[in-house]
Amino acid sequence: MQGKSIEKLIDQHLNDPEVDKTRRQLADLLKSADSEIEDREVVNREAEDAEETAFLPPSSMMRKPKGPLINQNNAKRERDAEEKVKRIMGENYIPPEGVKPKPQIKQSFNPDIEPEDENEEPIKERKTISNGNRDRRVVNGDANAPIDPPTITAIDRLEKRLRDQEKEIEYLKSEKGIPTVTDTPRKPAKLAARRVKYDSKYSKIEPPSNGVFSDFDFGELFAKNIDLPTQELITKARLPEIRDMSSYIDALSTLIKEPIDLRDFTYDDFFYFLYYTKFNSYTRIPLVLRWVSKYGNENFYKIQETDLKYINPVITKEQYIENFKSKGIVMPTLRDWEILNVQNDFDEEDLDIYRRAQYFEGNSIEEKVDHYFRRGEDLEALSIVAELKQVSQHGVINTVDLIDAKFNANKYIEARIEYTDALKREMEYYKEENLPLYLSYRKEVDESELEIKEKQAILQNGGQVRPEVETVPVRFNALDIFPIL
Repeated sequence: MQGKSIEKLIDQHLNDPEVDKTRRQLADLLKSADSEIEDREVVNREAEDAEETAFLPPSSMMRKPKGPLINQNNAKRERDAEEKVKRIMGENYIPPEGVKPKPQIKQSFNPDIEPEDENEEPIKERKTISNGNRDRRVVNGDANAPIDPPTITAIDRLEKRLRDQEKEIEYLKSEKGIPTVTDTPRKPAKLAARRVKYDSKYSKIEPPSNGVFSDFDFGELFAKNIDLPTQELITKARLPEIRDMSSYIDALSTLIKEPIDLRDFTYDDFFYFLYYTKFNSYTRIPLVLRWVSKYGNENFYKIQETDLKYINPVITKEQYIENFKSKGIVMPTLRDWEILNVQNDFDEEDLDIYRRAQYFEGNSIEEKVDHYFRRGEDLEALSIVAELKQVSQHGVINTVDLIDAKFNANKYIEARIEYTDALKREMEYYKEENLPLYLSYRKEVDESELEIKEKQAILQNGGQVRPEVETVPVRFNALDIFPIL
């Protein structure tokens, strides 16, 4: 149910027929009570006037009558009160259990009246102290006795209903925003389960392999960004004292939509997935590359997603199945890479065997190794593996073209002069003893001196000497791509 404005909700409460009915009933009861009070006040005033102007009889004659006459009067007043409530509330009105819609009548002990309950003891005469119009304190010799609660009448209940409605209206007026009303309130489900409805945030990803080597449906490959639970697992796996690659892969596996398993990726697709997740999950935390230029200056570069380039396989999935998989040769997966690169019980000989066996079909380490041993001596199988390596190249091109931001032409020329002078001194040691090495030194010195002269000439002519563009490799450990938060 959509939320309503506060004003509409207040109008609805004020115009509710039930509220109007409650007000009318309450007003009638109050009016009736006021009339009864006025009648009593008239009688009291007349009695006071009579007492002042006439001889008063003995006090015993002024006491309220007892016996059958007063009982008849009380019964009549009770019937009148019940009929009045029925007229107001309707003929079908049934008083709440334990509530008698009749006025409170103060009555002394009367031995002629039997208790209502057969098992109930007759009510003893007791003294009372007035505490307002309704509250009575039972004394019985104890001034600190508890309050004797009065009977809840129909007018009391109507007043409470009206107060509750007024409080609700005040609450609505004080509320900020538009309240939402639920048709059928229910107990909320487990809070952790609410994360499921946000799993729709999966996005289609297309790693560079184009699914050529995948056994799963590449068109159903979806991934989501890193959330808080995954970040906690990544941070734990990355701690310096842990550095657990398997736990790290387990954490990232939660980002791939089931039933696809991240370990069924090729290693190059896995590294693409690392970059993809980094740029989409940590938009405000840059991926910084530290590198040293050929001029000896340390630089830091923030890698952008646009800096990365990709290469794709030169074969199709059909060609891969026909030319390689049908012959028992397959592309290794991240599962194979994990076996080779995570701490294990393999000695160097076993590792060397598995480096070759990973290209052979099998659902386990042992099956791959057995298949390798059966065909490992087959030169044709080894040539097929070599061909697969050549045509299967794919993934991220881990290089970027950069320029030294700290390059200074004069300092560079000075450094080159110092370097060239050092080469000249070294080459003199080999002039007589090792002529080929001496000639190699000589060639490098000549090239350096030529470069120095060219750059000095440019500066003297008012030109600008700029650093050369360098192709810098991008090398990150898979564990270090994501931050520790």
